[in-house]
Amino acid sequence: MKFNILFSAIGLMLSACTLFPSHAFAQETSQWTEPKFTFDFGGGFGLFSPTGSKTSDASSSFADNSFLQVSYKKNLFARLQSFKYTNQFSIPTVEDGFTTNFDVKVHIRNVGLAIGYQLDIKNFQPYAFVGGGAAFLDIPQSSYHAPHNTITYRQKTDKHSFVSWGLGVNFKESESLNIFVEATGLYMHNLEARLRNNFNGVVLSVGIKTPLSSE
Repeated sequence: MKFNILFSAIGLMLSACTLFPSHAFAQETSQWTEPKFTFDFGGGFGLFSPTGSKTSDASSSFADNSFLQVSYKKNLFARLQSFKYTNQFSIPTVEDGFTTNFDVKVHIRNVGLAIGYQLDIKNFQPYAFVGGGAAFLDIPQSSYHAPHNTITYRQKTDKHSFVSWGLGVNFKESESLNIFVEATGLYMHNLEARLRNNFNGVVLSVGIKTPLSSE
């Protein structure tokens, strides 16, 4: 009788020792599967459409969109983002009674920071963000030399500040690949009026986003 009680007690102790480590390991594993920070790279192509342009020949153009993003607990995120696009239009210039119409093609590169918030709904992640940064524009200029009766043309790279805002959706294809669709508004407030309306607009882009690492 005593031996039966002893063997039963030993069996209960071995069962407890067997179950406890596996339970602790399961808790430890679940903690590691929820990283606080994730790092992603995204890139895609789209279309830039100027809004409120006063020139009839201002046109839409192709644009590229690339970014590095860090997310906190899958919701809050910050990104370093870059847009590049080209706009073509005509600029009338009057100097000393001479009127010159520039048919220009201006290349613009916007580089800035943005912060945003995203929801995690099954295979979809709708998100919104706001930000700002610096825009680099190659703008042609002219000058008239009265003694020689000549007009000199040159191109100058100017830097201007901009603000941005956007909405988008990530579609989860797998753990290593997302497809995003995004609409981003760009506004440069310190440009002269004749140029401002040609560079402010909306970039509609589609691309892929892939994780780099997580912590």
